[in-house]
Amino acid sequence: MSLGEIVRLWGTVSHQADLRFFDRMYQAAYEIKPKFAHWWTDRIQIVLHDYDSHELIAFSSKHIGFEVANPDDIISTTNKLSGTLNTVAQRLHCNTVNRIGLKLVVFADIGLSFKELIEQIQHHFNLVPDNLKKLTSPDIVDMAISYDYVWQDSTAMLRCGPMNKDQGRQTISSLGCISRLYSPPKEDNEIQKVYDSIPESFLFLDIDIFREGDYRIDAWSTFATLALSHAIDVFNGVKAIILEHNNG
Repeated sequence: MSLGEIVRLWGTVSHQADLRFFDRMYQAAYEIKPKFAHWWTDRIQIVLHDYDSHELIAFSSKHIGFEVANPDDIISTTNKLSGTLNTVAQRLHCNTVNRIGLKLVVFADIGLSFKELIEQIQHHFNLVPDNLKKLTSPDIVDMAISYDYVWQDSTAMLRCGPMNKDQGRQTISSLGCISRLYSPPKEDNEIQKVYDSIPESFLFLDIDIFREGDYRIDAWSTFATLALSHAIDVFNGVKAIILEHNNG
């Protein structure tokens, strides 16, 4: 499933490690190493990553998580990495976690200019009412949808709006471990290719869904599947509203 020009996805669980965590950490890494071509450690955390699939999994005494960029099929990739996360958690004896979360970021060229995106979002979502425009200015040059809400006993944080290429470059360079997802700078600099692929204007969506409390690690896979489905539905729904209004 392809969602946009650029897609980034994270999944994470938080836990409280016991004193034997670091004894188990390297054994857990060794068991999943065949799935990843590269690895890195500072002895506090281990990151296993692969430049070809643009995937990584990292674990420390506080967190276990994965990250992926531009998967060919986001659903099957999430299922695969969720399984790897589960395997690591079991090997680390992290049977109970106190936070589970999933985050999706999409840069999607939906065929509208930056100005058109502002106009469509403002018109349909009514982000700036007329009485506020009178206090400030009717000439809106940028805007964003931003709010938090409750979803299935979880908290979801939605950030969505128009972006241009320069904003996209600044944003993507601050997201996660991009240097671990793409090969180091060389003649055909892959990270530069990612920057070059950012559309001139696009719809940006960032949705972060998390649940706090004491959960068995078994709860992770079901949560990840449902949260990803919800995040995709939100993105597709926002895009459809904007395009339906534009076409109408």
